[in-house]
Amino acid sequence: MKKLLLSLDLSHTGFRYHFKKLVDDNWINLSRLTEKNSDQRLRFITPSSKLVTKIVLISNIMNDQLEEIRKQKETVGLPN
Repeated sequence: MKKLLLSLDLSHTGFRYHFKKLVDDNWINLSRLTEKNSDQRLRFITPSSKLVTKIVLISNIMNDQLEEIRKQKETVGLPN
């Protein structure tokens, strides 16, 4: 989370607000190691199935649009 915070142009408070909203709305999952002797400060961020589903949907829409553009170019004789 620290690396993520430092990579964004947000205040600490702003980052925490948006990050909590992503967790609360089930867009991402936040977990810790379950081993007894592990550093419990370490947290793992993983995409939720909701997020993965939406990314796949967006990807499919983009691919469909790109395919449509390619077909239109072929119709008018433009190179791809």
